[in-house]
Parts: sequence; structure tokens; C-alpha cells
Amino acid sequence: MGMNVTWGTLATLPVFDEMTISSLRDIMGEDFDDLLQTFMTDADVRMDSVRQAIDSGDAEALRKAAHSFKGSSVNVGARRLSEVCRMLEDALVQGQQPDAQEFLVALTREYEQVVESVNRLRV
Repeated sequence: MGMNVTWGTLATLPVFDEMTISSLRDIMGEDFDDLLQTFMTDADVRMDSVRQAIDSGDAEALRKAAHSFKGSSVNVGARRLSEVCRMLEDALVQGQQPDAQEFLVALTREYEQVVESVNRLRV
């Protein structure tokens, strides 16, 4: 993950990191599908938290939501989604005023890509 991902390089990343998925399949075995389902249920809640924080203009709640979403995304190898969350969190930590709507559009797009990919990943 060492590369510095930007908006310009985001699209070059895979939706899911194959090594992470392969490791999770090996470790989880038959429970892999359950892990994906749990992540998707959790991701729905996290997307709602991001939307609510943006709607209320609460930068600290948005930073926390982005941080939590980043962590859960990294854990299942959702690479692009985790990077958008990281970029949002980094901007907020640095005291910037990121374009919340731009991030919401990007998060929604990557989340939808994850949903499509999860349906293909299930065994």
C-alpha cells in the first residue's frame, strides 16, 4: 500500500486486492461468504454515517466515519474504497476543507463497485 494514491491514480487500482482476498479465502474457508456479507452490512451503515456527517457539516464525525470505513475496507481488501476513505480522512486531519460532495460521489461510486465485485467473489 506504500504508493501515494491520488484522484488520478485511483482508477488504476483494483476494486479488491487479490492477495488479500486469496488470504481471506484460505483463512476463512467456508466462512468467507459470511465475512463478505458482514462487511457489506457494515458498509451500508458506514455509508449512512458518512452521508449524515456530510449533511450535518460535522467534520469530526466525518473524519471518524472515514477512518472506520477505511479500516473495515482494508480488512477485506476493498482497495479503492479504502483509498477514497484515506484521502478524505487525511484531508480532514490536515485541517483542509475537502469537497464533501466530491468525496460522497467517489465513495458512492467505489461502494457500488464493491457491491458488484462482492457478488462475483462469493463462492
